[in-house]
Amino acid sequence: MALLLSGFASAQYVPTYDASQTNMGDDLTTLFGGATVTSIQATTAAGPIVGRSCPDGLARFYGVPVSNSTAAALPRFKMPIALTPWTAPMETTQIKHCYQSDDCHYLHVATPIAKVSDPPVADLDPVFVYFTGGGYMNEGNDAGENMAMSYHARTGAVFVYAHYRLGPLGFAAHPGFDANGNGALGLADGIEALQWVNTNIAYFGGDAARVSIRGASAGGAYVSLILASPRSQGLINNVFSMSPYTNYEDAFFSQTVAFEVSMLYVHMFGCSTSFTPPAVGSAEAASQAACLMSGNWFQGRTDGKTMNDASLMLWNQTTTGYDATATIAAFNSHYNVPMLWETQVGYMPLTTYPNVDGYILDLPPLASFRRGGNKHVTMVYGTTSNEYSMLFSTPGGISATSAANHQFVLGLSKLDVTAGLADVWTASQAAPTVTQIAAAIYSDFSAVPQANGDATNWATHIQMANDVWFGRTIDGGSKALIAGGSMKVYKMLYMFGTPATVSGMLGSYESLLGAFHAGEDSVDMGFYAFGTDFLGQLFGMYGYGPMEWQPAEQTFATTMMHYWKNVMATGNPNSAGSGYPVWEANSEKTMGFSPSFAQGAAFGACVRIHPCVSESLSTYRKFHLDYYNAYTAGTTMVTGTGPSCAAPWVEAGATQTIISDAFGLTLPFPAGVNYTCSACACTGRRNRNTLFGAGSVPSRICSCA
Repeated sequence: MALLLSGFASAQYVPTYDASQTNMGDDLTTLFGGATVTSIQATTAAGPIVGRSCPDGLARFYGVPVSNSTAAALPRFKMPIALTPWTAPMETTQIKHCYQSDDCHYLHVATPIAKVSDPPVADLDPVFVYFTGGGYMNEGNDAGENMAMSYHARTGAVFVYAHYRLGPLGFAAHPGFDANGNGALGLADGIEALQWVNTNIAYFGGDAARVSIRGASAGGAYVSLILASPRSQGLINNVFSMSPYTNYEDAFFSQTVAFEVSMLYVHMFGCSTSFTPPAVGSAEAASQAACLMSGNWFQGRTDGKTMNDASLMLWNQTTTGYDATATIAAFNSHYNVPMLWETQVGYMPLTTYPNVDGYILDLPPLASFRRGGNKHVTMVYGTTSNEYSMLFSTPGGISATSAANHQFVLGLSKLDVTAGLADVWTASQAAPTVTQIAAAIYSDFSAVPQANGDATNWATHIQMANDVWFGRTIDGGSKALIAGGSMKVYKMLYMFGTPATVSGMLGSYESLLGAFHAGEDSVDMGFYAFGTDFLGQLFGMYGYGPMEWQPAEQTFATTMMHYWKNVMATGNPNSAGSGYPVWEANSEKTMGFSPSFAQGAAFGACVRIHPCVSESLSTYRKFHLDYYNAYTAGTTMVTGTGPSCAAPWVEAGATQTIISDAFGLTLPFPAGVNYTCSACACTGRRNRNTLFGAGSVPSRICSCA
């Protein structure tokens, strides 16, 4: 099967995407500049549906139901209910959203018009199912959804966007809720969507035997947890877990912790004055559960931040009558920890993370991976070189989250899945501090932070957080999958900062984002194919509007999608005679993607992730991860600095003077130009403007001679 990789050169119509539009599913005529949009009918097992046949050659179906999910049929905090069949054609032309409702049991489909057929066509395409990120509490935007749908459906994969319940409505656990799905209903929704795909996708030209699931950030964590669930067996073939914002420590999935956290809502809604969870099966548990089901979770609002604010306890007391501030203070007092919510529970927040319920997740993820239930599935794990630049954008952000990023995670690593909040707090306080860790293994990163709140050495904080969260997650997940018998685990490092013209922004933002958290969306969601960097514009990361992609960047993106499309089609990123580097499975090596490499990819090459630090992708971050793993195992932690490469690529730009917190920022420089560093000195200060809000961060200037 030919897989087109050249974008939309042959398309008669290309959708016009406007970031100000909030629901383009309502008006496809506007989306296509007034061109004619007609109806098209498709078959599903439950009944016929009607979508839209669009001028770009694609059929689009928005809001396809996968469950009887009305409020009357599906009470809150319950498992999905099977669809009741219908006979009259159902209109499926409007995008549904989950941040303003728990009526989330819908998906969207895009496929070539000719592929919509009953009986199904003979030439079925791979299926690409996307699950949103956003901390399990926010949702993607319509412009991005439409762009991804357009790209993948036109380049050889039926595209499906599947919703799931967000925030506490998807992941809160309580002793009074039903056992199955208790604290994991959001995952149950995704598995339900995959069951719909398995049953129906052939009518849309999709091959149920070649289903790939993909997510980034919390979405990256989400798809890996779908893989860990025994309920997903036989439903997926490939997983793309990009920038997975989670950790796999057993205690992170403790239902004991989830029960304790849910008492915040019990208290705030006036269901009880106690913060001690009632016994499972007790009358008090049933009473509290009924109270939670009727709570004002949406605060009388319909905007896109309702589940975000519910997860973070940001209720407005004046409009809702709920005093979240008083509840948090009482919660901290109950545990006798003044900042428990601020540094542990609320930072994550643990109000929105899945737990082991015994049914959807019957084991913590690493134990499930080692069991090998889905060992036939290809796993592609990805991280960026500068994940935390977008999250640590102010000195206050660094101060508030340093302990959580290091001591919290390392404390969890000492506990099992039965741990409670008090155990987590005690273990985290016993773990090494930011200052201790930096001095032990990051002394080559410009300078060592002097305290948790030291914002001066911003770059060091960023790399430490990258390793603690994303590095440990991917390393641990890969090893567990391989131990379970998987033969198809692939690791990648994404080092593409943003389009080359972003260099014009340096005057305002100094070192900017670099290869920021979930930045790989630009490529693997197909945004690059539109010739403009819409990602930053859509998500408000910078105010310069869309920026054109340069030829070298287009080549790089096409290269990356070569591997992606191969995985979707065959489960293997490689193809004979392609001319691209062979990406080895189950290897210690990491595949690096960057426009500074000739073909946009390198395997085992030298890279520079900081002006003063270089290392090989053959052992990327191994030295640092070994330190953390030794702490967990209780063995000797080796300190010092990691091994350097002799002649690295410099990934920070094309000049001799490099700002230290620009590590990972790949601004493509002239072809054939290599920068090596025989001596590195970091001196002086200048202010780096923060990306969000006012203020600036002092940063070092490093020169590479």
